Amino acid sequence: MDSNLKNIPIKVLIFMLSPIYSTGSVVIVEEDMNCIYRDPNEPVEARIRDLLSRMTLKEKVGQMTQIERRVATPDAIKDLSIGGILSACGSGPFQNALSSDWADLADGFQKSALESRLGIPLIYGVDAVHGHNSVYGATIFPHNVGLGATRDADLVQKIGEATALEVRASGIHCTFAPCVAVCRDPRWGRCYESYSEDTEIVRKMTSIVTGLQGQLPHNHPKGYPFVAGSWILGTTILDAIKAAVGDETEVVYEQYPSADTLARQDFSFAIVAVGEKPYVESLDDNLELVIQLNGADIISSVADSIPTLVILVSGRPLLLEPLLLDKIDALIAAWLPGSEGGGIADVVFGDNDFKGRLPVTWFKQVEQLPLHIGIDSCDSLFPLGFGLTCNKERSLE
Repeated sequence: MDSNLKNIPIKVLIFMLSPIYSTGSVVIVEEDMNCIYRDPNEPVEARIRDLLSRMTLKEKVGQMTQIERRVATPDAIKDLSIGGILSACGSGPFQNALSSDWADLADGFQKSALESRLGIPLIYGVDAVHGHNSVYGATIFPHNVGLGATRDADLVQKIGEATALEVRASGIHCTFAPCVAVCRDPRWGRCYESYSEDTEIVRKMTSIVTGLQGQLPHNHPKGYPFVAGSWILGTTILDAIKAAVGDETEVVYEQYPSADTLARQDFSFAIVAVGEKPYVESLDDNLELVIQLNGADIISSVADSIPTLVILVSGRPLLLEPLLLDKIDALIAAWLPGSEGGGIADVVFGDNDFKGRLPVTWFKQVEQLPLHIGIDSCDSLFPLGFGLTCNKERSLE
């Protein structure tokens, strides 16, 4: 094997035209532009057979190799016939890169691939796992655990369709999604990627695959109308609350409420948004599952003085002590809601009612874990499927 090929890290071998086999000696010359594999009018199988017959073993290995963007040089792509490139987490053109910047990046890599001996286009992949989350200004949808709470397969498919449009517009061909893990222990750092602990709910949510594979939204115009950089940057929960209550209502925001603020007697109610710090994948395997950044203490101090609604922003159930629950007036499990804080404000202020149901069993104590459907989960804090509405006549349990 060429020594240069050995030095290129292989991330995932996924681009296989056919099983590798030797075709004997091949004379490397500039390929006939009129050969079968280049003719779009020929049957696909005939084009594949023709292309394989022309490939060296080194080129077959190159086509099965996907390299990370940081090591993708024009020479490596061209000389080694690299089949695919991926951008791992944080690996973009530069900070705050727009869709047009990503498209320029992908076009440059594609140009190098087309200059290889056989001119085989490469496949670019990215982790567009809840929207095209690597692109500045893209819509970030709720993560999988929150989508599992909806039980809405049609909604999830539409999210896939919207994500596919944004990914295509940036010159990228595939996304490493969805994750169909069935998380049954919230101590795992990737629970937010799981739609549910229930296999039936996870199966239902795989409708996102149809959307991601490129089915256009109903009545979508032909082509892909898109203006680079015009996507919204989203709304925070705080901004959404301010917009919902209007200018006549005073909103006092403090990250850590002061004693003077808590001593005031003129607040109608308090909204405390707490949860987990940002993390990714298994980097936050967690044995304690407490609300981070002193969240429980903040809730307690506020609730001692003011009627309190808690919004818990997390990728999994967290520890909620009975004493803490007794102090507060309401609790919203917002999961990881994405870039549109207005969706939370809509249900807080009654523009829409709550419809979500727990996609996982909520434990009382960490020592109970694992605690999930299929085992004795009757001693849970909240069971799988639990959910309340503002309509006192019915519950979603």
